[in-house]
Amino acid sequence: QADAVYGYLRLTRYPTRNRAIFLLSLKAGLRAKEIASLRWEMLTDAEGELGSAIHLFDEAAKGRSGRVIPLNKELLAALKAFRATQTRFRPSPYVIGTERATQTSPAAIANLFLVGIDLWDLMVLPAILVGVQRLLFGLDGSQMWVVVLGMFSF
Repeated sequence: QADAVYGYLRLTRYPTRNRAIFLLSLKAGLRAKEIASLRWEMLTDAEGELGSAIHLFDEAAKGRSGRVIPLNKELLAALKAFRATQTRFRPSPYVIGTERATQTSPAAIANLFLVGIDLWDLMVLPAILVGVQRLLFGLDGSQMWVVVLGMFSF
């Protein structure tokens, strides 16, 4: 399932950033509020290099329950790749920002995941069902589109 999400994220406007967001949730277990509140100082060592753990401060965590979370290798690589793409025209202490703001909101983080779920439901699942129907019933291309469109008529 993660591969399907990676495939979706590659199609987004900011695939490197969105992959980092996804992995912060998947591999580090961060909530949307924690991702939105994450600052570079929580990820870097004294020299400013990415460290081996996330030092989540109390003010960024739910219920002021700060903690130290080891960085998974895949997450660390994604964060390094994302950091390399950031422009220095609008420096921000926050890891995740937008074109218009140096910090994003928890709602924007949650919406990224919701859009991905909707696209999965609307694009991938029907394609799988059509493939199964084609295999079982030998439908051609035009007949398959009738089946797909029929799935969305209520």
